[in-house]
Amino acid sequence: MDTGWENVRGRMLALRALEKALRDMRRGDGFLYGNAGSGAIWTAVLDEHLRESIGEEYETLRDREAPLIHGLLHVRNGISHAASVTTQDAGLTVPFVIPVVIPAAAWLPLEEVHRRWTPNGLNGARVKHRIAMYEQHLAGRDPAETLRTVHDFFAALEAADWQPNEVR
Repeated sequence: MDTGWENVRGRMLALRALEKALRDMRRGDGFLYGNAGSGAIWTAVLDEHLRESIGEEYETLRDREAPLIHGLLHVRNGISHAASVTTQDAGLTVPFVIPVVIPAAAWLPLEEVHRRWTPNGLNGARVKHRIAMYEQHLAGRDPAETLRTVHDFFAALEAADWQPNEVR
């Protein structure tokens, strides 16, 4: 049986896992795509749990304060359904191409994500919304910054005892 304590404990553990993914990404520990994928997965875990346990109040707050979560849900789906890598590493890659461009770490453009993985049901309203949020809030942006934004959103919710109407 799921108790209130277990809900809070599970959310806390998921938030700590999201923090670890962000910390490892910032330190350069591990692979960027692994840390970004882990962050996307733990974001999805928290989002699903909060949608099921709190419902509309949470969804309203999420959509207002952290719509990029929808884009991360799209990333999670690409990772879990197609082992899709959704980031580009910073620095030089081999083979070299002239002119040499040293890119920053970033989420891949949406077209590249879909070239590697085409989700079923692209015409569904929920998938279309997630795609739009990926394009608007993730594509070309620093994965560490986007995960920091999501972490801060969930940390504020945790500080408010997971009560959306108490988040300031």
